[in-house]
Amino acid sequence: MYGVVVGGGGGAAGTGNDFGGSGGGGGALSWGSFPVSGGEELTIVVGGGGNGALVNAYTSGGQNGGDTVIYRDGMSESLLIGGGGKGGTPASYRGGVSQYTRYGAGGLSSGNERDGGGNGGRGGYASYNNSGGAGGGAGGYR
Repeated sequence: MYGVVVGGGGGAAGTGNDFGGSGGGGGALSWGSFPVSGGEELTIVVGGGGNGALVNAYTSGGQNGGDTVIYRDGMSESLLIGGGGKGGTPASYRGGVSQYTRYGAGGLSSGNERDGGGNGGRGGYASYNNSGGAGGGAGGYR
């Protein structure tokens, strides 16, 4: 059997009061082929995209995207995992924390039967006195 999975993208952080939150990370892609036996049941869980924070909620981060996974043996073995992207992080101009180092990380590509795929792209950086960062791209097919 051949499978392809892609994780959900992370939601963007909130904006307001001159703070632009970062973009959420992209979901990862995993692909691979694996043997199955007649009558064997696989479980497939599809990860949804994370919700973005509201406008004028500049201290709120975005929600993480969900993992998309193909399981064997009642969810005890993960054959393919397309990890969900992490939610965007709020901009910060307080406490010496630089807002330019904050972003939603991309999801990770993995699984016991993974033959290829790619990690999700990171979201664009948060900013001050500007708009927020763009979302990260989905993992690539390689």
